[in-house]
Amino acid sequence: MKAASIDIGSNTVRLLVAEDEGGLIPVVHERAITRLAKGIDSTGRLDPEGASYTIETLKGFMDTALSHNIGPERLLIAATSALREADDSEEFVSEARRATGAVIRVLTESQEANATALGIMAGFPETSDAFLLDIGGGSTEAITVLGGKVRSWHSEMVGVLKLIDRHIPSNSSGPPGPPGKAALDALATECNFVASEIFKTLGAEAAMKDIEFIATAGTATTAASVDLALLEYDREIVNGHVIDRETLYGMFERLSLMSVSERGEVTGLEKGREDLIIPGLALTIGIMDIYGFAYMKVSD
Repeated sequence: MKAASIDIGSNTVRLLVAEDEGGLIPVVHERAITRLAKGIDSTGRLDPEGASYTIETLKGFMDTALSHNIGPERLLIAATSALREADDSEEFVSEARRATGAVIRVLTESQEANATALGIMAGFPETSDAFLLDIGGGSTEAITVLGGKVRSWHSEMVGVLKLIDRHIPSNSSGPPGPPGKAALDALATECNFVASEIFKTLGAEAAMKDIEFIATAGTATTAASVDLALLEYDREIVNGHVIDRETLYGMFERLSLMSVSERGEVTGLEKGREDLIIPGLALTIGIMDIYGFAYMKVSD
């Protein structure tokens, strides 16, 4: 029997269709970058264009699920920080239901952290102790898993869309040149602050000698795709790929010297993430630095 889930994030909407045979076997993976929460830091509201695109994407993903004979009772539609935070989230949920029939469940921070951990750890059954990182568009979740169970988690209302809006706003529209030193320094300062806040909560547990650092979401998967120089994204290759910290440093330095349009020519860099990869890498590196993680394993 098949089941499906649709994840409505601040930046990306994802569909997973899986065969449920005592364990989930993925059948379909789809995603679309809709930037639902673009500008939310300054407006407190969802981006109108992003909201329309998200509803359109939701309708398409629901049609895909239906084509696999998956009805509402086997389809979970969940939303995260954008709909927790936005002043007009109830309006969006109502409009989405009117337009598509979708019943959207807005997850709490705790529910999101546990769902993230469940999804990542299912892909690495051999791992029992891990520090998990999920950098989203509007928030960042860090989770420690010990003995295969969630021990603690920390959520920061900072994600790549907010970091772009705060520090490199012109990059989202493709300026002629790369971001300046002052912008990158300000970005690094905030990323290091976020890393230190996470460390206050999870520092002791995540400092365990044998704990594994695993990152999910767009920054991690894009970094893997660029590292592998993939001409076409392949989650089977990306999932489980390991990147060392020095490689991430080099990737950040190389990409930050490029304009958005130049990054669009980089092999493996997903269209729509040309600007977001800069704050995503900065935050990932900041967290790896404060914890001393030498390697990052990627989860998709």
